[in-house]
Amino acid sequence: MSGMVTKKSLCFLMFLVTIEMLIANNYVAPQLVVVPGKGDAFVIYRWADENGELGTDFYYFSNGTLVPFYRTCLFCDNASAVNDGAYIIPDNGSWIFLREFYVPENSTRGVEAYRVRDGKCWLIGGTSVVVPQGEVSRVVVYYRKKAFSIEFQNGSRVEAKKFWIGESVEPANFSGFPEKTPVYYATEHGVPMGSFYVYGDGYASNGSAVVLVPINVVDKVVSSLRVEGDIKGFASAIVGEGIILYYPYDYHVNGSPVERKDLRLFYYPNNGERLKVFQLQEFQKGSGFASDVVCGEASNENGVKSESSGICGPASFLLLALIPLYRAFLRKYS
Repeated sequence: MSGMVTKKSLCFLMFLVTIEMLIANNYVAPQLVVVPGKGDAFVIYRWADENGELGTDFYYFSNGTLVPFYRTCLFCDNASAVNDGAYIIPDNGSWIFLREFYVPENSTRGVEAYRVRDGKCWLIGGTSVVVPQGEVSRVVVYYRKKAFSIEFQNGSRVEAKKFWIGESVEPANFSGFPEKTPVYYATEHGVPMGSFYVYGDGYASNGSAVVLVPINVVDKVVSSLRVEGDIKGFASAIVGEGIILYYPYDYHVNGSPVERKDLRLFYYPNNGERLKVFQLQEFQKGSGFASDVVCGEASNENGVKSESSGICGPASFLLLALIPLYRAFLRKYS
């Protein structure tokens, strides 16, 4: 009997260690990342809370306004579908927003593609694959090809079903690996897209352009920071006729941890308007699209709210593999 208890304890310990490693590998990354488009941007905030929930919040920035857009959430108790990742792909002045989800009840991996343009969001298509019981599935995104695949292991063989993303989602047949574009690194490895240098005035750079931020604006940014020295670690994103400034790291320059209340986005319009300061708005309880974001069908760009549930990160499929084990453990030993 004692041997059984030891085995149970060991299994539980291994489970906890695995979870801790995955959290460390996937979430010890910059809390904030801004991925700019031509005139808009997506703001990505990764988080883990004391209840063991892991998530990523997407905010949409357009016309000088920041709104909650979409939330992923792992190990949350309030949904029949597991929203375990999301991806953004810039596409000729608009965005393709992919969300994947897993439905444990029927072991289905689904992916939906939305197009976002001028503040509107509409569904352009999706697909779902029934994953054999006990198998692990994952979504692989091909950014330049604007495509994705759903992969899962079938015995000793890995099967992949691939799809193009255009004005709809269509089956595809192509070879190759996901391209490691700057957007890939920004969304999945937490690398800031742009730099920001302060030498009296500030200078925002995206690699091909440099925009000056006057010293009086820099001073206003510094005055609202809990740790003034953080300005030395700021990143920037040039968006349309303005610049977004933000601090992308988990820890302040003095070594203290960054808290949600410390998170700010600063937007400086190049037309001489005043600096705007945004705090990240709270999402409604639950996961999926934020309550004030309307995503419609392809035939109705003005939008009819979508009620479906839906997922990012290279370790997502590993976490998903542990969800059934985690829930079975709770049922058996709680």
